[in-house]
Amino acid sequence: MTMVLLLSGCAADGADSGPQPTAVPSSQPTTGGGDEGDGEGEPGSEPSAEPTEGGGQVEPGLPTAGPTPEPGAPPGPDEAVARFQERCEEGVEEWREGKVDYPSELSVPVEGAVNYNAALDVRSEPLPADEVVDVGDGAAASEEVLVKCTVAARLTPVGDALSVAEEPTESVGGWIVQEFSPKGVVEWSWTVTALEPVDQQLRLELRPAIVVEDAAGDPGYASRNLASFTTDVTVEASLLHRTAYWFEVNWPLIVFIATAIGAGTLAVVTWWRKIRPRRKAGVRTTDGRAT
Repeated sequence: MTMVLLLSGCAADGADSGPQPTAVPSSQPTTGGGDEGDGEGEPGSEPSAEPTEGGGQVEPGLPTAGPTPEPGAPPGPDEAVARFQERCEEGVEEWREGKVDYPSELSVPVEGAVNYNAALDVRSEPLPADEVVDVGDGAAASEEVLVKCTVAARLTPVGDALSVAEEPTESVGGWIVQEFSPKGVVEWSWTVTALEPVDQQLRLELRPAIVVEDAAGDPGYASRNLASFTTDVTVEASLLHRTAYWFEVNWPLIVFIATAIGAGTLAVVTWWRKIRPRRKAGVRTTDGRAT
């Protein structure tokens, strides 16, 4: 009996000190990864980034941007101009704000000719005046105006020293009627010739058009629907040309003055010749004095 008890105690001690069993891996996925063997990531790893159309990657959960426009691509059409053009095609005449570009100063050689350019621009972002009209050695200006679908323009000289060539397409009175292009621009061109070496002016007229600044607080001006702009013209001429022109213009006055001076001189000489013999003869008056 004693031997049996001793052998049972030894067997129990050996079982407590033996190796512990290892844990069997669970088949359930962990928080950060997928099932084992699915090939998409290791258990517990972060999700991979998603590829974009251009080959790059973005962070998961962030919105992706659309395709980037190519460099140098032309801007989209002016929506306001497009609506204005549609209304014009429907026959609706409405006022639209724009700006007129024209030469404020122009230089013309005597007996020579230059082009006079003017333009109307109703785009939302018009170009600078000097990039629209060619003024040579002169200067360009712009004014804000209100215009309609069809605009007529006329250029006239202020004086006789300048001449504006008439185009065969002009209507009665020299008015040239134009409609806006799809871009929202209309242009005119005339040929200006300097006939004499004297500085003068040109007058550009538009209708229907209203200068925004001039029409403010003046209903009478707005009702005329006519806008006028002035260009100072400098005629390039030599001293000989200007001297010859001065004599040509003032010759009648010079002749008149010379004739008056000659007549006065002749009268004085005649008078002197008449009284000279009497003074030599010593003619005396009734009171005894010599005359």
